[in-house]
Parts: sequence; C-alpha cells; structure tokens
Amino acid sequence: MSRLSVFPGDFDPEAAEYVCAGDGIEPDEMADLLAGLAGRSVVLRVGAPPGSRAGGGSALGARFRLPDPLREYGGHRLRATGEKHRLLRRHRDWYLGVATWGEVEWSGPHQAETAERTGAAHPDLRTALEFCLAEPGEEQSALRLAGALWFYWAGCGHPGEGRRWLDRALALAPEPTEARAKALWVTGYLATLQGDPASARPVLEECRRQALATGDDRALAHALHRQGCAALIGDEPALATGLFEEALRRYRAIGELDSTVLMAMVELGLARLFQGDRPGGAFWLGRVRELCERHGERWAYAWGLYALAYAHWLDGDIRLARVRARESVRLSHRLHDLPGIALAIDVLALLETEPTGPDRPGDLREARVLQGAAHRIWRAVGRPFFGSRGFGDPHRICERRAGAGLTGRESAGFFGRGARLGLDAAVRRALGGHGDAEDRPGGRPGERPME
Repeated sequence: MSRLSVFPGDFDPEAAEYVCAGDGIEPDEMADLLAGLAGRSVVLRVGAPPGSRAGGGSALGARFRLPDPLREYGGHRLRATGEKHRLLRRHRDWYLGVATWGEVEWSGPHQAETAERTGAAHPDLRTALEFCLAEPGEEQSALRLAGALWFYWAGCGHPGEGRRWLDRALALAPEPTEARAKALWVTGYLATLQGDPASARPVLEECRRQALATGDDRALAHALHRQGCAALIGDEPALATGLFEEALRRYRAIGELDSTVLMAMVELGLARLFQGDRPGGAFWLGRVRELCERHGERWAYAWGLYALAYAHWLDGDIRLARVRARESVRLSHRLHDLPGIALAIDVLALLETEPTGPDRPGDLREARVLQGAAHRIWRAVGRPFFGSRGFGDPHRICERRAGAGLTGRESAGFFGRGARLGLDAAVRRALGGHGDAEDRPGGRPGERPME
C-alpha cells in the first residue's frame, strides 16, 4: 500500500481506490481492504473532525490515515520505482474533481456538508496545488483548481491562503484563458475581503478587459460584481450600486442564479442602506431572503441576515435586529465564514448598548467584550471591516457609547477579555452564552482555529 503515501492527510476509500487503480484492486473493494488493514494497525481509522456529524449522517464517512513511519517508507518506495509522479497526477485529478463538485454543490442546501468535506480534503488540495505549480505544463490546472475553490477560500475562512495560491498560479500562466479570467476575479474578491482594494482593482480591471476581448460573458459579470465590492468597501456606495445593478443584469442574461448572484443582491442592498435608501435596501434584502429560503442557500442568507439586522437597528427594532444578527452568527459559524461572523458580532455589540426598557439600560461591558471578540476574528482575515467606514459604523457608534459610560481602563479590560476568546467561545458568547469558563486564551481545547 505504498501508493497511499501520496495522501498527506486523511483519505477516503473512494479517493484511494481512484489513485491506486492498477494495484489489482477491484472497484468497491478499497473500503473493505482498508478496514482489514485498520484491524492490523497498518492504516489508522480516523475519527470525524471537530464539527462533523459522523455517526449521525456525516458528509465524510469512514476516513483513514497511514502512520507516519509507513508514509515515509512508502514515499521512499515510490521514488525508487519512479511511480510517484504518475500517482501525484492521479491524486491531482481526483482533488480537482472534489473542488469542482464542491463549487457546484455550494449554491444549494448542502453548503455545510460541502464546507466539511472540503475542509477534510484541505491537506490533499494543497498537495494537488503544489504539484500543479511545480510541474511544467500544469499551470492551467493550477488556475482551475485554485479558482474552483473560491467558495472555500471566501466562504470558509481562508482568503489569505487562497490569494497566495492564486498569485502563484497567475504569475506562471499569463495567457488570457478562461481559467485565468476566473482566477483574476477570485483574486480580486479575496483581496477585497481582506480590505485590500489597491490590489483588487487592477486584477479586476484586467479580468474585465480580458472578458470583453474574448467574449467571456460570465467572467465579465463577475468582474463587474467584484468591482462593485471594491467600490463598496472603498466607501463609494453610489458607484457600487451601479456596478452591482449592471452585474445582476448580466447574470440574468446568462441565466445565472447561484450564491455569488445572491451575494450581489445582499451587497446591493447594503449599498442602498449606506446611501440612506432604506426602502431600496429592504427590497433587495427581502428578495435575497425569499430566494435563499426557496433554494436552501445559507451562506448568502447569513450575510442577508446581518444586513437585515443592521437595517432593523436603523429602524429602531432592537429585538428583531438581535434575532437576525444571532442567526447570522450561527449560520456563518457553521461554514467558518470569518468576515460574516465578525460583522454580525459587531452588530450584536452595538445592540448591547441599547436600553431594553425604562429601567433596563444597555450592557456596555458586554458590548466591549463582543467588540474584542470580533476584533480577534478580524485579525485572522485582514483589515477590520474591510477598511470601510460604512461597514465600520456600528463598531464606532458602539465604541463611542461605551466610552461615555465606562472608564478607559474598564473599556480596555472588557475589550481585552473578548479578544482572548477563541472562535467557538466568541460565537457562544454572541449567541447569549456567558461565563468565565469561556474566557480563557484561545477558547476551549479542540476548538477550530482561525486562519
């Protein structure tokens, strides 16, 4: 079983069966073979990762791992026989399929399972990307693989890593292909999420120009959409509105309705709100909510709930704003969407400063704890609030209110307490859970790390 050494992490029987085809193993026999080897400790059966639902409908099923000494021995054997290169190519082919299928399934009711499955495959996806980038002639495959994973980079908390892979692939493949156009808009999107519009604008403009020159209508719609995102975080909501509207017209023209289109509607709603157009914002956010509920989509839905929470706060409906913001945190946490979590927690912090009755003032201490928790999450993404005044307004208003009611030492102390919370503990706190047991550096053992 030395061929299994090409897997850097856990592997599932189907992947192993595909990569090891030619070993004389019949289809559907790999699972039984691995189970038998696990019984003799030749391979290790791996428990489900944190957050999975193994034993109760997990998307992962049984997974296995080679012990490190056997992996190293197998690697030496493969190099000696000259088989490693061929097996790494088959390994790449399989995980390109994993990424492509994940992209298809992302825009529907199986987003949490897709996020879980892709996260389990993360080490193998890295190996596949390294193979493409190191192997002459595989540059387009690198672009396709890194571009297909946009949903994972952007929606599951890995924008920085995604940009690094895409930057390397783009540098190796300058020719204007369809794969390059997609990699360009994905790179621009990830740069925007990190609050880096100076890097986002040139790659998005290159994508737009290439799309016009080659007649790539899909890439053009995405380029305009992400240019709108860059304008939105650059505090140009009027410009962003025009770009989002044009992108949505082009999405409709090509018959596109997926998570990216729904996100464009959310962003258009926010652009309207940031301009003081509450009816216009409410229209688009209501449209997103209707479509997401119809199709079972949850990623864009969580962002729509964050935007609705902000809109409800503007209208003075504190109770409904809190309900929407907490549900946004819960859904974004399930996908590990760090910007989505941080934005909604900051809105919840602002809501803590609102009085809940004549004799029930807001809790400024809890507001600062939540602000500290959100700040730590932002540090794992990039610039807080994407460097945007519009997105950062709830934070600044909350900070000003806390400063008026707490001493500087108190304010800093509660903020620091929040900044010590791990991701899962911060989410529990935002959803209404309190207690010193959660206020430990890094959170509880076994919690999922931020990027």
